[in-house]
Amino acid sequence: MKIATPSPKMPMLIERLVDKTNRGELNWEVTSQEDVFQVSFPEFSIRLFPIQRDETRIDYALAIFDQEQKLIDEVTDVVLAPLMGNAFEIMDSLYSAARRNALGVDLAIENVLKALGGEEPPATGEEPPTTSEDLPF
Repeated sequence: MKIATPSPKMPMLIERLVDKTNRGELNWEVTSQEDVFQVSFPEFSIRLFPIQRDETRIDYALAIFDQEQKLIDEVTDVVLAPLMGNAFEIMDSLYSAARRNALGVDLAIENVLKALGGEEPPATGEEPPTTSEDLPF
């Protein structure tokens, strides 16, 4: 699909996805395609995936599908750059958070830390406890 000029609402959509993902309010899922993660809504789903630009650089794409899995819209960080100056960084952050969510990375780390024993790790989203070494005086 040739990517046209993105909707002016696309930056707002991406920012809300970042916010809701970081708050743990979205349930990203793995898909049958490697490195593609999806979040579903009642009538649409969104897939997020990397695109290998060349040997050293990647871009990120976000695609919206309807209930019949028909592609409705697709945008990359490169196309979004005129509307979102830091589009790559935002989509990279969203991709990382979606991946962690879909694969259960944070839960896996917490469980391994518990199995190893020692100090109880803070719950996901909580700040670690302050120690005397953290105090400025």
